[in-house]
Amino acid sequence: MVGSSGLVAGAGEVNTESFFMNFISSPYQPLVFFLFFALITVVIVGFGVQKGIEKMSKILMPALAVIALFLMIYVVCQPGALKGVEYFFVPDFSKFSFKTVLGALGQLFYSLSIGMCIMITYGSYMKKSVNIKSSSIQIASFDSLFAVVAGLIVIPAVFAFTSNPEQVLENNGAFLMFVQITNIFNSIPLGRVIGIIFFVLVLFAAITSSVSLVESIVAVLCEDGRMKRVTACSIVFGVILVLGTLSSLGFGVLSDVSITFNGKALSILDIFDFLANNILMPVVAIITCVIAGWFIEKDIIPKEIGIDKSKGLTTYFNVIVKFVAPICILLILISGLVIKI
Repeated sequence: MVGSSGLVAGAGEVNTESFFMNFISSPYQPLVFFLFFALITVVIVGFGVQKGIEKMSKILMPALAVIALFLMIYVVCQPGALKGVEYFFVPDFSKFSFKTVLGALGQLFYSLSIGMCIMITYGSYMKKSVNIKSSSIQIASFDSLFAVVAGLIVIPAVFAFTSNPEQVLENNGAFLMFVQITNIFNSIPLGRVIGIIFFVLVLFAAITSSVSLVESIVAVLCEDGRMKRVTACSIVFGVILVLGTLSSLGFGVLSDVSITFNGKALSILDIFDFLANNILMPVVAIITCVIAGWFIEKDIIPKEIGIDKSKGLTTYFNVIVKFVAPICILLILISGLVIKI
């Protein structure tokens, strides 16, 4: 059977697109899973981040990387997948524009969690002996490497397992993640077992991010608001329940609730996503650059990072933070307002 997006399902197989759409439009299922996810996050924060998340991350994140590499090799070896590899690596300059550059910068911005509390939270647990400059290079390198691996999983899979790949690629994000990768598992021996392991690891990766965001807020309430940790977690959990419930029901019970902006109807989830990713993250990043570049003594941050002043790197760093970075982030902010809506 061929769906509207070109997905092919054989006799007796589940149409992954239909399953995914039915799930997100369900009146209660997204809410149940959201409550489960939010509760896990708050419990981890309540009992302490460093001992639990750090130890589990050292095991589960490498496991996720191993499975991702296996999927990449498997997908690339499938009939028709090499066309996807070519599509991924060979540039089409007829579609290249300044908007493409801004879009890539925006993706890099989001991928590295710039303008969010994730880096700040986990950075606060780093030992003094850790070289921040080297760690930053490693983070950027592994992030880029994993992005390539993810691209070599999803895009060749679209070409190998769908009848209309370019139409399918017009969809993004959750659709490619939960439909296309599921199609890969459907074609692999023991694919259901491997798929369960893969998505459990993806769930854990999501929890590490949500924990860092909640932890930063809880830490502020505890340190500046002088609250007990349980009280701070309870307050944050209450706010999460309100906002998260609205988001989880955005394609179901509250699907008729939307705001028209710039000629496009935005659902509740679209609105939250737009505000967070396209506006708040760039704005916070610009403010961070301004504070770090103009209000903190110029030698403090380079010294903390481990930049050698004798090689002129301090001056280079200050110029980047004061001028280059804010301008680039401002362009990303503008592109987010103009391009993605």
